Amino acid sequence: MSNIKEITLYNFKASYGETKIELDGKNLLMYGENGSGKSSVYWALYTLLQSSTKEIEETDKYFDFNHEENLINRDFLIELDKSRGFGNYSIDVGKNVQIEIKDEDDNIYNLSLGGLSSTTNKTALANLNRYCDFITHRLLINFYNFRNSQEIDLWKIFNREIFPFVYDKKDKGNKTIESLIKQLYENQPFEINSENEYSLLDQDESIYEYYEKIKTVNTEISELVFKIENEANEFFSKYFDNSDNEYKLSLIYTNKFFFGNNIIDDRENDKINGVINPLKLLRTPKIILKIYKKAHNSFELITRPQTYLNEALITQLSLSIRLALTKSRAVNYPGQFLVLDDMLISLDMSNRDKVLDIILNEFAPKYKIYLFTHERSFFNIVKRRLVNRNLLEDWNIKEVFMNNFVTPSKPIIVDNKDYLSLALYHLKNFDLPAAANYLRKECEFRMKYLLPENLAKKETDENTKYNQLENLITNFLKYYSETLNQNITNLLILKEKKDLILNPLSHDNLDSEIYKDELLSFHNLLLEMRKIKKYIILKSDEKFYFNQIDHDGDLCRYNVKTIENIIFYKVLDGSLVCKNSLCEFTIQEKQGQKIQLNHPTKFMDLQKVAYNHALKTTGLHTYPDKLLEFTNIESKTFQELINEFDV
Repeated sequence: MSNIKEITLYNFKASYGETKIELDGKNLLMYGENGSGKSSVYWALYTLLQSSTKEIEETDKYFDFNHEENLINRDFLIELDKSRGFGNYSIDVGKNVQIEIKDEDDNIYNLSLGGLSSTTNKTALANLNRYCDFITHRLLINFYNFRNSQEIDLWKIFNREIFPFVYDKKDKGNKTIESLIKQLYENQPFEINSENEYSLLDQDESIYEYYEKIKTVNTEISELVFKIENEANEFFSKYFDNSDNEYKLSLIYTNKFFFGNNIIDDRENDKINGVINPLKLLRTPKIILKIYKKAHNSFELITRPQTYLNEALITQLSLSIRLALTKSRAVNYPGQFLVLDDMLISLDMSNRDKVLDIILNEFAPKYKIYLFTHERSFFNIVKRRLVNRNLLEDWNIKEVFMNNFVTPSKPIIVDNKDYLSLALYHLKNFDLPAAANYLRKECEFRMKYLLPENLAKKETDENTKYNQLENLITNFLKYYSETLNQNITNLLILKEKKDLILNPLSHDNLDSEIYKDELLSFHNLLLEMRKIKKYIILKSDEKFYFNQIDHDGDLCRYNVKTIENIIFYKVLDGSLVCKNSLCEFTIQEKQGQKIQLNHPTKFMDLQKVAYNHALKTTGLHTYPDKLLEFTNIESKTFQELINEFDV
């Protein structure tokens, strides 16, 4: 299956009538207030994909107005009551409630009353369900709900958030662990007589088979828990623990599935000869989370992590567990997507930044990302991050609103257009003050994006805030010409025409073609400036390395720590330049020996300083200018990091 082209809902949840979301195979960032209908899109995708693993009876409940779990739009039912009389209609009205996706090859996948449509490629949908993932804000809420006196049992979380997405290994991957567990509960080998008493079935063969199924399910879960534990610790260490490995987690699958009490398993020819005192119900297992803190050369168990750890650390550990599973399932399957519904809103700013980096670095290369949020500030943060990473062209940015001015109310989905597109729209419609306003917004946005933070912002007595547009333009022209050593002749119009957008109403003739041409010229300049791209390769206090060979042929490895962000720019002529950021040599390694340096220097002077240092020891004939071959702690060169930004 190819990437999703469009999603259409008919009378499903918040959607009255038809609601269509056009994706054109791109990622999606969607903002909508609570009750606007954004989560309806999440649940539509989830319900459609999960239908590939369920019987028709299990999915029909969502389209049956008599069922308490139905997902039919309430206004749709109210209108039916008005037109046909209260409840005076058959279950077939559920056929007017549909979920439909169309992929880029124009294949259609449709779910309604009666199951998947006859034209739906069920095999393709089942494969897509196998490799897609869904995460909601409930995940973190569930981790916070353990009382101090409780052991942290994650069984319910795994049952709801993980088992539906993991397929078994024993049955050629045809069943989810959730479905295997369901079979255990539905096919227990006992019967209930007229007095409501339990007794085992007489067939030894069925009892034996049931115990084999229990064994299989326990093995599947044990292997999954072991895998997630290892990957979650790696995830936590990489993204949250600053490589100090101060904490580690342990997941223990215990109280495993078991049916029967005081079982005598006297087997002959693989048959059970006797079972004594069977339990009436299948035992519910546990998955216990234990957290350890490093102490000297070992790790000590934290007995009450709910009390000992702050909420931010618990958040990081819980995300590590869930995202480790997502990473393990990322296989570059065509059409594969990851849906995140308000997952990040409860995080503090530092954790949001880290998780956004995880989404864009770990998952976006393999998944299409569909990110939903009801928080406007977070929506804007993600937009800025996409701009800073030069990723905006790969994303649909949309907003959904509930139109309460019509009856019944309906969700409206609009594109969150960029400022230049809006300015051009108003120029074409001769609303020149509106066009000038959006050009101002674009100019401010572009200056803030291109400038380092210390030039984009200023300190006040109360806080730090962005400079006014005039100062932003002045700082940018100076920075671009002096720091980046670029020609600014064609950019001076920024300063000349700033009054044009700073105060359009002061212009002597807003209706003149001359004024419109001035705005159009300014629009084209800002469009040209979008060619300037910024690459923040490393942030402050991060480590990187480079090598030099001395005249004896020995490899010298220099460890460096950033004091300021390392920033490269692709400028208007397409060449790469960099800001000469402040760094610090920390260690030189040669032939297994380490020399402590602790010497501050500028980024572009690193090789020269290393050369001078080598002269004091053995000397170098020359040194090559290979800044782009420097590597980060993951052994990626700076050129490779820039290429990743551009992909």
